[in-house]
Amino acid sequence: MGRTLLNLARFEYQIHLGEFTAVIPELEAATNEGDAAYRLNCACLLVPALAAVGRELDAIALANASRRTLQPLA
Repeated sequence: MGRTLLNLARFEYQIHLGEFTAVIPELEAATNEGDAAYRLNCACLLVPALAAVGRELDAIALANASRRTLQPLA
């Protein structure tokens, strides 16, 4: 739990600094590990990072996949 919170804080900081290219590989890996909340938070950070580096179609696909994952919870 502690490691995931530290990772999220670091990811958010890197996004804030505009280090999109550097953080994308870690965020992509993190969207497939850990609990659902961690994966969702990582996906939410990954979507704008992908868009910022010109991978808009990947960002849209990830946003749609995340939304489908959340719909059963609503």
